[in-house]
Amino acid sequence: MKSINSGAKAEAEKPETAIPEPQVTTTQHQIHNPVLEAEVNKLDQDIKDQAKVQAALESQIQYHVSKLQQVPVFEQQIAGLMRDYDSLRNHYNQLQEKKLSAQMAGELETHQSR
Repeated sequence: MKSINSGAKAEAEKPETAIPEPQVTTTQHQIHNPVLEAEVNKLDQDIKDQAKVQAALESQIQYHVSKLQQVPVFEQQIAGLMRDYDSLRNHYNQLQEKKLSAQMAGELETHQSR
């Protein structure tokens, strides 16, 4: 029985100054304020316009992200081209040296035969 009394005692100790939660009631007829309606319509249109701008920006972001993802591929291609270029340049320089040696040998031979 002690538990029943303690339960009743706890209810008696609750503060009676608790603030009741406000109840929201909807009315059948709403007050029409043309100024507020115009502002709401303008804000709705602004939201639609901003949504279009956002979609365009997201499209641009995706384009640039795809370009950035291609950068490593291009870097690899450039590195390969640079290696090829260096190899070909070295080969060209070797050929130029051989050509110069051959010309000098030819000139030396013609001067010796005179």
